[in-house]
Amino acid sequence: MIDKMLNNYKKNEATIEMLKLKINQWKDILTKDIQEIDLIYSKHQDNLGVQKSHNSNPIESMYIRVEEQKKKINLWIKDSEERIEKLEQDKKIVNILIESLDEETKYIVIQKHFEKKKWNIITHQFNSKYRNQYQEYITSAGVRKKYEIGKKGLSSLLEEISPK
Repeated sequence: MIDKMLNNYKKNEATIEMLKLKINQWKDILTKDIQEIDLIYSKHQDNLGVQKSHNSNPIESMYIRVEEQKKKINLWIKDSEERIEKLEQDKKIVNILIESLDEETKYIVIQKHFEKKKWNIITHQFNSKYRNQYQEYITSAGVRKKYEIGKKGLSSLLEEISPK
């Protein structure tokens, strides 16, 4: 579970930002007048499942279509806001977990999961950043071991807060 949370961190950030953008667009559409909304969605009407009115009055038909579309837009906004809330909670949990690590382990986990770097690159950068000054280089196996210990600690911490 911890691997999934860590691996999805950046994807979740992007999803949150895209959903916020869509919500703003939908809210902007809701401020437009009836004719503009009808014009925007009349092209996409078939894809959106908006029922066509069998009313012979075109103004009344347009009003009914637009009201139905507004209901759908409000549902999209509500669903997106709920999804954002859940993704932001996951993001906060990951941030809290990451902050619980020591600086070196935190660096390794971030490079592995957020930056998607390979072990040899992580090892080289780790040694340059943390071990170069002491001339105490750590091997790739040592970096992996430090990573596994850190990840095990994150998993146990996550289990502590999960409902039993």
